[in-house]
Amino acid sequence: MLRTWLLLSACGADPDAIEPVDETIVWETDRENTIRFDSPVYEVPAYADQTMCVFGSYDGGDVGITWAGFYQNMNYGHHVVLMASEADEDEWPDGTVADCTKTDAAIMVDARPFLFAADLVDGSAPEMILPDGMGVKLKERTRFVIQSHHINPTDQPILVNDTVFLQVTDVDAVETWTAPWVHTETDMVIEPGADATAEVTCTFDEDVYLLSLLGHLHEWGTAYEVDHHKLDGGIDRVYEVPQWDVAYRDAPPITFYQPGERLIRAGESFTTRCSWHNDTPDPLTFPTEMCATVGFAYPLVVPIICEGAL
Repeated sequence: MLRTWLLLSACGADPDAIEPVDETIVWETDRENTIRFDSPVYEVPAYADQTMCVFGSYDGGDVGITWAGFYQNMNYGHHVVLMASEADEDEWPDGTVADCTKTDAAIMVDARPFLFAADLVDGSAPEMILPDGMGVKLKERTRFVIQSHHINPTDQPILVNDTVFLQVTDVDAVETWTAPWVHTETDMVIEPGADATAEVTCTFDEDVYLLSLLGHLHEWGTAYEVDHHKLDGGIDRVYEVPQWDVAYRDAPPITFYQPGERLIRAGESFTTRCSWHNDTPDPLTFPTEMCATVGFAYPLVVPIICEGAL
C-alpha cells in the first residue's frame, strides 16, 4: 500500500533564467504499508545554499510510524526533515511554499520536532528506525512542514526534489508509543560582540526512557552541555560538544540509547547550557539563534515541550 499526501508542481522558476539542469529523482521504496510526503520541485540557483519549506496535512486515519526514510539527491542535498506545525491554517494554508533559508524565517516559528533520522552512513538515505513494537503516533489532520536544504556548488541552476517515506501500522499493533521531547528557551538576547552562556532547566513530570538526545544551536553557537540531575543528588553529563561547528546546525551529534538504558524519573531534570559568540552588529534573539535539547522518549504519546527558565 502506497499513499501520497502531497504532490506540488515546480516553483521558483524564472522564464528568463538559464535553463536549469534537471537533478530530480523519481523516489520509490519497496517497503510495505508506506505513505509519503513529497516536496515540490525546487530550483536552486548556481552556487546557492538554499532551504525551502512547504506546508501540508496528513488526511488519513490515526496510525503508528515504525520507520522513516529521508530521500534527496545526495550530490546536492544537505537534509530534508518533516516537522509538525502549530501555525494557523488560515495564515499558512496547505501548499504554502516559502524560502526559509534565513533562520528567523516566519514559517519556522511554529514548527516543532516530529521525526529524527540517524546520521548518514555509507551513502544511503538517513533513516529513523525504532525498536520492535514501538511507534510514533501520526494523527489525522496533523499539519507538517517539509524543510528541504540543498547546496548547489555548480555554475548552473538545478532542479531538485525530496521525499519522506513513512512505514506505518495500525495503532492497535503498537506496543509502546514514543514521541519527541523538547527542552528549549525562546526568551534570550545575545548582545552584539558578546560571548554569552545561558542555562535552561526542565523537569520531567513522568518516568520516561530516552531513545535519543541532541542539541540544537545555530551559526553563532560555540559550545553545548546537558546535565542530568538525579533524585539522589547525583549529576550525570549526558551530552557535551566543547566546540560547536556551524555544520551542526542541521546535522548535530546525536546520542542514541538502547531500550531501558537511560531512565529519567519523574522529578529529575535536565540543565542545558548553551554558549554563543555574537559577531554581528545586532542583538541575536529567537529564532535567529536557539538553545534546544531534543530527542525521543518512551512510553510517550504526546510530545514533551518545556520552555525552561534561564
